Amino acid sequence: MQSIVFNMRPEVKRERQAGLLADVTALPGVHKATALRPNSKNAAVSRMCYAEVADDADVNTLVQRIAALPEVETASLPAERRLL
Repeated sequence: MQSIVFNMRPEVKRERQAGLLADVTALPGVHKATALRPNSKNAAVSRMCYAEVADDADVNTLVQRIAALPEVETASLPAERRLL
């Protein structure tokens, strides 16, 4: 499983946020899209989201497609983490 992180634009209304997550989940290769902390009192944190993507999906193309959505401010692959 791979992940993509993305942030919604500040002006996206709460009602539309759920629809946006459904739109991202509907993309081929995406298993689930969800907000990290939708109930956070910090507005920036409440707009942070991630998508779980199939291992065989083209994540670079998916990042581009998510970033192209008008409600999305940024989309990227998370930093790679390894144990030392």
